[in-house]
Parts: sequence; structure tokens; C-alpha cells
Amino acid sequence: MKRHTIYAASALLALAIAGCATTAEYVGPTFPLTPAAEDHYTTGTECLAQGRYELAAEEFQQSVDLEPAALLSHVRLGLALFGDGRFGEAAGSFQHACEMTGGPGTWGSASFCVLQAASLMRGSDIEQEQARQLLKAWSSPGIAMVGSSAISTGSGSLPGGWKKLAGYLLGKVSEDDILGFDHAEAGYFTYLFVGLDNARRGNHEEADACLRTVLANVHSDGWRYDLAKIELRRMASEG
Repeated sequence: MKRHTIYAASALLALAIAGCATTAEYVGPTFPLTPAAEDHYTTGTECLAQGRYELAAEEFQQSVDLEPAALLSHVRLGLALFGDGRFGEAAGSFQHACEMTGGPGTWGSASFCVLQAASLMRGSDIEQEQARQLLKAWSSPGIAMVGSSAISTGSGSLPGGWKKLAGYLLGKVSEDDILGFDHAEAGYFTYLFVGLDNARRGNHEEADACLRTVLANVHSDGWRYDLAKIELRRMASEG
């Protein structure tokens, strides 16, 4: 059954963790609209839920090839590649989603930008350095003073609390600090990324608690749920 839920589109409209941001929204299709691309997307979603990540990636790639404007095809292709351990390729899909939704300065794309960095942090030494450079750029101040006037330095900085989350991934902000706010309004994104980061560092007990908090509080048709399940499966397979 094709499940085109309104909730899954909340990736586009996710609340910034805190603060203000550019409010440009993605205006293209969230899901694939053509029958062939839709069929591949549906099959890919089923394979992803079953943990068959290589097959899921193949299906989502075919969906993307047929209808590249569908946002969630890129996002779920990234999830499948992440689950398959192809972290650099996953980062490329998340980067594409970030660019499609306006770049790091827009709050509809911030989660995809951070996903790009989180994926690179799982890759080679070069990719990890790329992640650090991205996070440094995105967590820098977005406003500069010229004389007595404040000017925008562009859309490179992440909005609001996303900037703080980037600082956490760089090791500059404590876990207690990053988890200390109302997650119900912010979509439990911080628990997701803190869980992923703890898993990356081998802190499986802490990662498990964070990721299960995500599962308990987000919709099961959404990509946050999918990613939490992917990481929990990975930890279980590692023992």
C-alpha cells in the first residue's frame, strides 16, 4: 500500500530547535508522482523497513533517476546508503536534499545538512575532516558588525538551536546542554543526533536510550523513525 502521509512531509516544515531562520519552503513534490517512480519508492520503503539496505538503495536510486524532483526519494536513498555503510554516498544524498530545500540557512533544510555532516563523520579521515569543516562553518555567527551596523554574513550558518547542535557534534557543547529543552516542539531531532553520535563513539547504552526516545515520540512513517531503527539494528549486529 502506498502511504503518502502528511506527517512524513514534516521534514520540510520541522521547527527550528530554537531561534529564527529564513522561512523559505520547498515547493517541489515531496513524494514521487509518476507511477514508475512511485512504485520504486514504495518497494524501497518496504526494503528499508526490513533492513534490506542494498536493495532499498537500488530502488530509491531508480526512483530518483525517474523523478529527481521528489525530495523524500533523495532522503530515503540517503538512509538506505547509511544503513548499508556507504556513508560518503549517503552524505551526498543528504546534501542534495539540503540544497533542494534552501541550504543550511533555512530551517526546512537544517536537519538534512546536519545529516550530511553526521554521515561524513562515519566515513574516511578525509570525510571526517570535511564534516568538521562544514560544522565549523555552519556553527559560526551569521551576523557580523560593520561599524555600528549588524549585517548578515549569508545563509551559511545553521538557524537557531541547529547551530548549537553543530557545536555539540564538534565537541564544543555538552550533551546535557543540548538535551535541555522542550523536545516535543522540536521533533526530537536532538535525541536523534545525540544517539547517532554516541553510536559513532561506541557509547551504545547512551545511544540506545536516545534512539528509543525517538522511536517512542515520532511517527513510524517518518524518516527520523527510519534512521533511529537503522542505527539500533547496526548496534545490535555489532553486539
